[in-house]
Amino acid sequence: MINYPKSSRGMGLRAVIFIISLILVIASIFYTTKLQDYARLVQGTTLTTDGSVNAVSFSQDGSLTYLGMRDNKVIALDQNGKTIWEFHTDGPILDMKTNGDYLYVSDDSRYVHVLDHNGNQLSSTKVGYRPTTVAGSGDGSRILTGTTMSAMKNRFQLYDSNGEQIYSLDPLNIISDVYYLDDSQHGIFISRNASVVLIDDEGQEAKATKIDYYPVDSDYSKSDDLLIISDEGNHVFAFDTGLNTLWRAKIDQKVNAVGIDPSHNQIYVITHDGIFIIMDYEGEEITRINVTKEIRLLAVNPVNGTVMTIKGDNNLIVYDGSALTGFARNQILLSIFEVVNIILIIIAAIAFINMFPTISRKLFGAVINVLKLLYRHKLSYVLILPTIVLLLIFNYYPAISGLFIAFTDYKPGIYMRWVGTKNFRTMVENPYFWTGVGNMLLFLITDIIKALIPPIFFAELIIAMRSKASQYWTRVALYLPGILPGVAGMLVWKDGILGHNGLINSFLRVVGLGHLATPWLGTEQTAIWALIFIGFPFIGSYIIFYGALIGVPDSLFDAAKIDGCSWWRRIISIDIPLISPQIKYVFVVSFISSVQNFSLVYLTTMGGPGHATYTPILELYYNMTKFQQYGVAAAMGVFLFIVIFGATIMNLRIQTAQDKM
Repeated sequence: MINYPKSSRGMGLRAVIFIISLILVIASIFYTTKLQDYARLVQGTTLTTDGSVNAVSFSQDGSLTYLGMRDNKVIALDQNGKTIWEFHTDGPILDMKTNGDYLYVSDDSRYVHVLDHNGNQLSSTKVGYRPTTVAGSGDGSRILTGTTMSAMKNRFQLYDSNGEQIYSLDPLNIISDVYYLDDSQHGIFISRNASVVLIDDEGQEAKATKIDYYPVDSDYSKSDDLLIISDEGNHVFAFDTGLNTLWRAKIDQKVNAVGIDPSHNQIYVITHDGIFIIMDYEGEEITRINVTKEIRLLAVNPVNGTVMTIKGDNNLIVYDGSALTGFARNQILLSIFEVVNIILIIIAAIAFINMFPTISRKLFGAVINVLKLLYRHKLSYVLILPTIVLLLIFNYYPAISGLFIAFTDYKPGIYMRWVGTKNFRTMVENPYFWTGVGNMLLFLITDIIKALIPPIFFAELIIAMRSKASQYWTRVALYLPGILPGVAGMLVWKDGILGHNGLINSFLRVVGLGHLATPWLGTEQTAIWALIFIGFPFIGSYIIFYGALIGVPDSLFDAAKIDGCSWWRRIISIDIPLISPQIKYVFVVSFISSVQNFSLVYLTTMGGPGHATYTPILELYYNMTKFQQYGVAAAMGVFLFIVIFGATIMNLRIQTAQDKM
């Protein structure tokens, strides 16, 4: 029997622990990546079509998607988005609904068509008014339509498959939607006067109810006998087929569209601001997802829950039903595994260090010493703990998150995908960004000059005054403009001084130089210089230099006078060297504020005219708010951070070198 040294056995055990922890880290990160990939399905897939879409419906088995086009045709697509067949009409498609094996289509030429799922026309009925909405029975024998001629000329009509009218009712208001109930041979219409009416097969009113405001959108699930209606008061109502109210919910945003997903027993609500709200059949909210804004139409595949939406500009976006259903659960799992990943990485790091006993003993000893130190001064650390926690949450966490987001494709509340340096390449290839960098350098140079030279000059003038009262009232006069809020001051400069009828142009007209008057902020040649001029005479931080100068010993001034030193020579040789710490402080603060100066450009020119006053911080803002490119915006933020950090470190190094001299 071979006896291995204990150290060898211990080393082997530590190696096994490290390998196991490493495997756990890899497995956890792999599962997290899968969750992120699954979450990306929620962002939707854009479907390209030739023309504008007015209506969307699905076949009974969910295999076909029907698009009602504005250019007089119906297109049937398979699950890969490939066109299977087309049906042409004499007018733009107004509405479409599927029931059983039949597709009911209404067009603007006042025809209602019945098609099978192969695109064959079974019947075509001419109606009197414009058929804005249509529905039909599951056997194709009944066609229900809501038609309109004007605000007071509207019809709710039922036809048979031969085009014979069974009944025609006048609801005295525009009908927004109709549904046909096969089980009881009843029809439902929703009118603009907030009425929901149930009509039997003989054209008699069976029941009527009201919603609170004008209807916005509705949907009906035949399999669940469920009718959903949203109104302009941002309410969602649920009714059964007898028009009994099941529940009502108040949405905190403007509702654009609603839909029912019978395959997952869910209700979808889309708001104008791009919030996808998922509710259960009891009206309880399950989750919210941020999607694209201005969606005007929503249709749900009743078999697999696929959701198709149409934006205001007729872009089709398809969302996976399973991804929507599992979004809330996946987000919880993703949050949990992000924490688990950090814990497992720490455990793996400890296991790796533990493989080297000498290093681990030194680290363990250092940790023990730190813990002893913390315990010895525990009261002090407990007292500053709230401040440290608040700094970590509200200062360091956003900053570190911004650095991480710069390497990802990030959509808040939807997904985060690692893309490496792609965002930085996009930033480098952006011509507007580099135009902004050039303008930023011009602002930077002039801002530093304005922050140093005029304030020092004004501080020296105040010191040179012989009268203490004059010094006091001069300081008051110089400080008063600082009381005015910065935004208000910029607006005064924008319209009251630099505007078309502002102070400068009015003065030029008075002295006979009206031909020189120009919109200073509206001309590419003058806009950036007008922005630089804002704040004249740039007294700025004079109070800092004044405070430093009054601290200079009078004996130095007296000695300078005895040596015949002039006022200018004294400023250069005595004052400036003695107030150099204040100069460096103002330099750093001015550098940072100039690079980060957003309000000046945004409140005055918003980067215009053209791109004459564009800055990187403005391009960062537009990428984040207008283009929803959070990763690119974060990359620009990292660039600005490097610039500011580098300048600050350089300034500190210069100061340290001078202190050692």
